[in-house]
Amino acid sequence: MSLKVLRLASVACVAAIAVCSLAAAAPLGSVVEFNVGLNAGSVPFRIASGPDGNLWFTDQGTTKAIGKVTTAGTFTEYSLPAGSFPRQIRVAADGNIWFTDTLLPSIGRITPNGTITEFPLPAGSFPNALAIGGDDNLWFTDRGTHPRIGTITLTGVVAFFDAGLNPGSLPNGIAPDPEGNLWFTDQGTTKAIGRVTMDGEITEFSAGLNAGSVPAAISPAVKDDDMWFTDQGTTRAIGRIAQDGTITEYDAAYGLNAGSNPQEITPGSDGNLWFTDRGTTKAVGKVTVDKKTVTIAEYAGGLPANTNPGGVRTGPDGNLWFIDNRTPQSIAQYGIGGPDPSLQAPEIRGDAVRGGKVHCKKGKWARWAGDEPSRKRWDFDGLQWSLDGVAIPGQTSHDYEPTAADVGHQLTCTETVTYTLFPTHVLATSDPVVVQAG
Repeated sequence: MSLKVLRLASVACVAAIAVCSLAAAAPLGSVVEFNVGLNAGSVPFRIASGPDGNLWFTDQGTTKAIGKVTTAGTFTEYSLPAGSFPRQIRVAADGNIWFTDTLLPSIGRITPNGTITEFPLPAGSFPNALAIGGDDNLWFTDRGTHPRIGTITLTGVVAFFDAGLNPGSLPNGIAPDPEGNLWFTDQGTTKAIGRVTMDGEITEFSAGLNAGSVPAAISPAVKDDDMWFTDQGTTRAIGRIAQDGTITEYDAAYGLNAGSNPQEITPGSDGNLWFTDRGTTKAVGKVTVDKKTVTIAEYAGGLPANTNPGGVRTGPDGNLWFIDNRTPQSIAQYGIGGPDPSLQAPEIRGDAVRGGKVHCKKGKWARWAGDEPSRKRWDFDGLQWSLDGVAIPGQTSHDYEPTAADVGHQLTCTETVTYTLFPTHVLATSDPVVVQAG
């Protein structure tokens, strides 16, 4: 039996696919909050952009869980073992979502379909923040009885490093730089910003921190190799550290709100850094770096009156997504006016009657903050063929040859790319075609 592939008219997206062909970045300052479908007693804490085009988060509420929410606001939660208390969450190079579990204690892994595995840590550990290193392993800060920097491979092998930490160290946030090293904040006896190489060599820097500094979250820059951090100390500020350890802090003189209490910070698709503020005026803040000039602007308009913004990340639609620990607990989308990620969706070309194969032509993608999307950086990047919205196992190349069993079904190809700066994973799906007997 020969097969023929015909395009369905006026169909732009298959419902079962998480992200349609063209996502839309929301206008600056637009806010949409989602909470219908969260577990009863839910308390979301941190958030990440997943490999499936959804947002994933840790839930420290009544039922400890790892949750996901689509960009349309549909929630799914996966309960954790008894005694769990999830904290930070990241997506690793194996295409799975990893998280710190502070009370078991362990490092957890959850697949996009919800299968959970926990890798135990030594007694006394308290894993806190989590990041992906240049070796594709996960690195984390341990605030337990023996403060240190930990690493875990994708197969669950754990190692620790403490040589070079300041006496009385208490490492907190951690994030990678463009060179593959990790930088962390230290809230211990000597407040500092630290760097750890892939060999475990640790160096700490304190000169330049404000008096009474309490560095918290940390993030890579957008336009250079610097790292940026939030300072919740006596003088609230947004801080910057260069690769040579030079620290500069920016406070109300640069536009930070009076009474500010900056929380997490992340690169935005518009080329700026964005942070959440739980201070006197609850807000979402932007740090703009123009050559050597730094300007901070904060936005409270559009946020609910009882907003309490926390964890924040760039989502697969180019918008900011943040945890809002208000009543009711919510996850919010905040428009920053960044570009749409997908400029042109992938396209199915060819005819099975002529040659027996069809081809998925790559889509076109925007640059975000100067970051080119990668199709090969992560194991799950590239192409995936699907029938009726269900992935066809093993069909991840650009070419596909329909079978007799495919007749009458809708065929699509989905392309996944990763913006490694954020990191954020974006999907675009071709218009479907129907497979028909020739």
